[in-house]
Amino acid sequence: MSWQQALVDNYHADQRAIARRVVSELAPLWNLLDPHDLKGTTAQWLKAVRPVIERGILLSQYVAGEFYQRYRTAHHPEAEPLGIDFPDPLGVFTDQVIPDRDTRLRIMVAQKVTGPVWVAKHSLPDMTPDDINELMYKGFSKSTGSAIRMVMNSARHTMALLVESDPLAKGYARIAGQTACGDCKAKEGVYLKTDSDRKFDWGSVGHDFCRCVIVPIFGEISTESDN
Repeated sequence: MSWQQALVDNYHADQRAIARRVVSELAPLWNLLDPHDLKGTTAQWLKAVRPVIERGILLSQYVAGEFYQRYRTAHHPEAEPLGIDFPDPLGVFTDQVIPDRDTRLRIMVAQKVTGPVWVAKHSLPDMTPDDINELMYKGFSKSTGSAIRMVMNSARHTMALLVESDPLAKGYARIAGQTACGDCKAKEGVYLKTDSDRKFDWGSVGHDFCRCVIVPIFGEISTESDN
């Protein structure tokens, strides 16, 4: 394994760990939703889950920025730093850092639609307790899939923006893990700054549960990953 691939694999593992952390923090909060009173309990659930996803988004951005600078320096040690400065949401002096208003609204809408609204839509009047438990489990899966998408998209979008603004970067490589779905495998590959804007942007977008990452291209790079 090359040193480039080792850095990429470590970065991929870090981002997947952030996604797992978000899911583990969301799991106990799902119990705030009462399947028999979804309208009455949705607001308190949203209030609880939003900061968890916000921290995940900011942490994912921070890790992406740190990796970008390290990877860039490894390829071009004599180059002037980009001056990347993403705050660490877990840092001592960054407790009040929050995403922008549009991001916060997207979190609320996506979680409401994929969580309690989805559960309500699929609820039936004659459901047994086991049926309700299964429905709630599926609802939790839906809402966490949406959360993972938002967290991981923040890293992918951050990376794409840095590549676009960096004269040393040629483009980026999208990398899927070994257990990735067919759609992600199909999108895996190289996206250059000379490509159309539509294609360049398309490569940085993921679906619910998507854990793909993108990494800058400064030279040759493999799109295979051990994760």
